[in-house]
Amino acid sequence: MSRACTLTAAAVLIAAICSHSRAADEAPSLQMALAWLKRVDGELKKPRYAELTLEQLHSATELQLGGHRASDNKHLFVKPEELKNLAAFTHLKKLHVGENDGITDEALVHIGKLTKLQELVLWDAPITDAGLKHLAPLQDLRNLDLAFATKITTAALADIAKFPKLERLNLAGTKTDDVSALSKLTTLQELRLGKLTPKGVEELKKARPTLMIK
Repeated sequence: MSRACTLTAAAVLIAAICSHSRAADEAPSLQMALAWLKRVDGELKKPRYAELTLEQLHSATELQLGGHRASDNKHLFVKPEELKNLAAFTHLKKLHVGENDGITDEALVHIGKLTKLQELVLWDAPITDAGLKHLAPLQDLRNLDLAFATKITTAALADIAKFPKLERLNLAGTKTDDVSALSKLTTLQELRLGKLTPKGVEELKKARPTLMIK
């Protein structure tokens, strides 16, 4: 093969790689997102979106993607990389992905791009303190539910305290043993601890006498 042919073949290969990369970075279409949602939702014992239309998807402000599978009664598992399809939900304000074993730190990268979110439920999610850093762009978040996300520890509270509008926080079932850092979260109105008995509760009550702690 001549040098010219080799260079041409290389150029074609590079162009193909770049084209594939751009396609991967593009936001999914509504049609793609709807097909994806119906596929994963259809695995549940009680599907929620079998009749969802494109028009409803376009204006949807709430989404629940979790529960028990019909096949084996285990938690739904959505591959973390598939969460990129959420980008098509441009009006989403409430996202419930509890009981979904695919909600890992990698999945939070995609959730962190949903900047209109006001409520996020991450029950039982196998996420870590480091993963929560991906949620920093959610500056309008009002309600964060981390119940029984058992890898979450006290170290996560420093990042949680940075949400400027957070009003409700659920830490029940986590490994939080000191809530002192939340004294800086002046917008917080309700804190759920369940059976946890962390340090700093009395300090928090003194700093925030109107805060409801359950």
